[in-house]
Amino acid sequence: MNDEEKTRAQLIEELTVLRQGMVEGEGTEKIPPLFDYAGVFEGFPIPATLIDARGIVIDVNRAFLEMAHRYDHPICKEDRVGQHIASFAETEKERTRFRTFIDELLHTGETHIPQWICVEPSGRRSHWQIHAEGIRDAAGQVIGALILREDVTEKVRKEQRERVVSTVKDEVWRMKNSEDMEKILIAIEDSLHSAGVVFTDCGINLLDSSHDPPTQTGYTIADGKVWDWESKFPEIIVKFWRTGAPVYRQDLQKEDLYQELPYMNQITRSIVDVPFHCGTVGISSTEPNAFSPHDIEILQDMAHVLSDGFRRQKDLLSLEENNRRLEREITERKQLEEERIHTQRFRAIGELAAGVSHNLNNMLVSVLGPAQLLTRYSDDPRVLQEAETIIAGARRASDLVLRLNQAVRGAEKIERVPVLANKVIQDAIQVARPRWKDEAEAQGIAIEVATNLGDVPTIRGMGTGLHDILLNLLSNAVDAMPEGGTITIGTQPVDDDVRLTVHDTGTGMDEETKRRVFEPFFTTKETDRGTGLGLSTVWGLVQAQGGRVEIESELGKGTTFTIRVPESPASDPGDSAQAVYEPVFGMEILVIDDEPSVRDFLPSLLVGHRVDTAESGPEGVRLFERKRHDLVI
Repeated sequence: MNDEEKTRAQLIEELTVLRQGMVEGEGTEKIPPLFDYAGVFEGFPIPATLIDARGIVIDVNRAFLEMAHRYDHPICKEDRVGQHIASFAETEKERTRFRTFIDELLHTGETHIPQWICVEPSGRRSHWQIHAEGIRDAAGQVIGALILREDVTEKVRKEQRERVVSTVKDEVWRMKNSEDMEKILIAIEDSLHSAGVVFTDCGINLLDSSHDPPTQTGYTIADGKVWDWESKFPEIIVKFWRTGAPVYRQDLQKEDLYQELPYMNQITRSIVDVPFHCGTVGISSTEPNAFSPHDIEILQDMAHVLSDGFRRQKDLLSLEENNRRLEREITERKQLEEERIHTQRFRAIGELAAGVSHNLNNMLVSVLGPAQLLTRYSDDPRVLQEAETIIAGARRASDLVLRLNQAVRGAEKIERVPVLANKVIQDAIQVARPRWKDEAEAQGIAIEVATNLGDVPTIRGMGTGLHDILLNLLSNAVDAMPEGGTITIGTQPVDDDVRLTVHDTGTGMDEETKRRVFEPFFTTKETDRGTGLGLSTVWGLVQAQGGRVEIESELGKGTTFTIRVPESPASDPGDSAQAVYEPVFGMEILVIDDEPSVRDFLPSLLVGHRVDTAESGPEGVRLFERKRHDLVI
């Protein structure tokens, strides 16, 4: 087996035995008397040094001299033999450290295998694996030592690169959102330091290639903090980025190829920029020729990691935007579903209310009609007084039926006239003044009404409906502020709509109340304080107009009602001329109603006309076919 085929451990053991034999003499039984010990030592492929018990160099082999030559130390044997081995260290600190190591080795004779870091005259750091073996005489006394050294610089650097890159990659994969990029930049700075790269500043230059020319944002990493800054010379960074290779300026004071000095700190001497996916990563130093090829290789590794990080950042930003869009869509769908359920509930209530209203109206006609006839034909004061009482009660009942219909079905007919919302608001505030001002002050409550009215166009056809909406909302706001507060009414144009807001600083609502607040007859007030139709009337009127009403409220933080209604098109008619109607008598009139009291009452009301009655639709059709009436009720 030749030397190249032997393991390092085998070579070390063999050389140790041979040198032991050289020291003890050729007459020992272990070593053949004609063996060429000097030749074996000289041809040994690992750099070797032989020292005596005082640490004085006795011999160095050819591999040692070749190693020294590779590291710019051209020497011969005579330069080493006869001097203490520690005297060749580059610095006093290294000499002291090495002397301590040799003293311990010669004192104990035990095997030592430390790893040594040397700083060469060029400033390059090298790593050495030392194998030091004590040599003993026949009596067991340490009489010298054999020191072997192996250059493991590349191995150590490879391990360092793998370790620091792994650290930064781990940080990349821990990213949860775009803000975590700062942690990656800090990890890069720490990794460069741990890899032995000596620099003054570390910076990241991000380029947005969607612009032409690309725009730049710079980040400087220092002391664990990331600072952003505006670029002063983006065209230079773009040039570096487009090369796709490291750009090393070894000494700006000697050669400023890219005219950077006017933009740089004057003490900066050397800079290297390495391109990555969307920019460059660079380090600088106040020393010339500060960076070795190994340093640049580590920076290239960092650039690859940065590329992964920024690609991941882009993916995360896209994911965040998609999540926001999805959340908006889910929220919108939820709102639409709630509105659909709300509308279906109101439709069901509306059908019920329509039937109830029909029957109630019929009954009210049979009550109100005769009472009105009494006021027309009676002169008895007592009868007239009782009739007026009946009429007032019937009208209150009729008004309640009307409000119920408006609450669940909206206005049956919308006045198609342009309405000046701001003017209606001012009028409504004055009309409601006794409620929010006079009554409140009488109870020791201070309520203010403020306005924030924008320049809004006219709205389409709300008529008195907007007035009713505002009165209901003002009344609701007053009830929500038992300790007083402020009501703010505002208007603002939004797209093709007008947005009207009514905000109070009252008690607010919980989620259950917000969910049910527009339901007919739902109220949180005392029994004698409200019917539960005010806000449902608001909802019905706004829906009939084709608008939307929303509510924002939180317990203890007040409530805001927001109403959006369409603005008035230019073609909407204004106030039309009032038509003039002439009274007509002697008409043939057909009354169709299933309520007997209505059929009995209406003919007496329609004095001067000929009236026929029918209790059903088919009967009414038969009468109409025979007579062809002028009017059918």
